[in-house]
Amino acid sequence: MKKKPLFEALFSLYNKRLLSKHFHTIKVKNDWVPSSHKRGVLFYINHSSWWDSLVLFQLNRYLLKQDGYALMSEDGLKKFPFFMKLGAFPVNSSSYTSVLRSLTRASSLLDEGKALFVFPQGEERHVDERPFTFQHGTSYLIQKARNCEVVPITFYHTLFHEQHPEFFIHIGKSVSIGDDKNRQAATRQLEKAMTIQLDAVKRQVVNGKTEHFDVFVDGSITIGEKWYRFKKKAVRLTGREEN
Repeated sequence: MKKKPLFEALFSLYNKRLLSKHFHTIKVKNDWVPSSHKRGVLFYINHSSWWDSLVLFQLNRYLLKQDGYALMSEDGLKKFPFFMKLGAFPVNSSSYTSVLRSLTRASSLLDEGKALFVFPQGEERHVDERPFTFQHGTSYLIQKARNCEVVPITFYHTLFHEQHPEFFIHIGKSVSIGDDKNRQAATRQLEKAMTIQLDAVKRQVVNGKTEHFDVFVDGSITIGEKWYRFKKKAVRLTGREEN
């Protein structure tokens, strides 16, 4: 199934409202500078929540603005087939034939100058689980489509001061994978770059040093926030604080 631009446009409106409803805020730090050469971009992302694909779609549509496609599990697409209209195509990790077919299609897209989004963990894992264990499909694609750019994106979400969780995104600088590395060594390098980047985001969030992140999606006002604002207004009007 091909991407449907009209469906993408309508879905993005619904998706923005959905994300605003369920997150206090989604913030982004972007260190990626696109190459001046016309070539494909492989974005690889840690996978720790059901929301990741929806956040990723919104991120690409309004910030990255790439002609993007994504590898998605066959089971996931059976549950949510609308993702095919957004550029997702299936891979069945239990079938060598399916994996090879999907990777061949993915490398062709990169050779055409498209963007490809992959979750190399292959399944959802807790955001704080270490070490990362990536499948080798990502390094296979890098070797097969040698001219592509490789960019790590880290997702970190947490409950903190607000009623709803906060979501932090860091789009990192391009990673250079040497031509002399075998697939296993390339995978280890990707894991290391992701670990360093995600752990840095976690430290910044824990220490409250998030001023370099820009608001990407602003959440709707919750009941708790409405009550807090009401109390502040009451204090101004009466000059008395409630105990």
